Amino acid sequence: MRLLVTCWRHRRGEGALLLVEDGRVVERIAHPVPLMGLERRAIDGPETWGWVVDHTGRLYRVARGPALADGIDLRDDHERDGELGTHDLVARGSSLVAVATGTEELRIHEPGVAGVARLALTDLGADVHHINGCVPFGASHVLVTAFACPGEGTSWRAIEGASGVVALVAIGETTPALILHADQFWPHSPRMIRGVLWWCDTRRGLVRSALGHAIRVPGLARGLRLLSDGRLAVGLSVDRHDPRATDAWGVALVDPSGISGRVEFWTWGQDPLEVYDVLEVNG
Repeated sequence: MRLLVTCWRHRRGEGALLLVEDGRVVERIAHPVPLMGLERRAIDGPETWGWVVDHTGRLYRVARGPALADGIDLRDDHERDGELGTHDLVARGSSLVAVATGTEELRIHEPGVAGVARLALTDLGADVHHINGCVPFGASHVLVTAFACPGEGTSWRAIEGASGVVALVAIGETTPALILHADQFWPHSPRMIRGVLWWCDTRRGLVRSALGHAIRVPGLARGLRLLSDGRLAVGLSVDRHDPRATDAWGVALVDPSGISGRVEFWTWGQDPLEVYDVLEVNG
């Protein structure tokens, strides 16, 4: 099994892209800023392993090569647009949708086409709700994970405890969001898996679903993907705000049914990085 893993070192602000084969890191590419969301479109050919966005909003193609370093292409048609605080990256048909947390908008990329479309998620235009992940839902809505209930008007950084939500948001409108799941502790990585919404209840170390699953993993959970063998890959980090001896960093592989209770765990070294996303690749 081969995974791409994005991560960063918070103290230095550096990012890294890891290529992991059967639990072992075989390639590691450094990046000057944190690397965040990973995604692959259904239309991508075998020469493209996927796409990755960094925290400033730059989009990269991860291409096959003799080594991972030979296969990263920076899109030369994409401009840097300040500190966007970009987090998640999801496919929507031929497009790639990046969540610009700092400006509370979606940025729509068409690989190979110059320019980026911007779609507002709120009328505030600032990091008030800390919207960090999304799943397209129909033509005009997205399911999002956020740290503060929309409409509170309070910075997420000033909120303590379980203030996070999973919500349905209309794109480009100012209508209130519909809160689907409240009382989440720093939720991230919403994913539609086999027709069911899943996400990470990050600081609790739980992977949840709309059907009521709550699978515990040994660390701060962020980054979620269904693998070809039917398991879920979950990125794990040590909580930088409240380190605990039980936390670990790496990737956990879990049974989505929760029946077996078995968790396989991959970790790499004593100096922890914060993991943001995971993606299985072929070839």
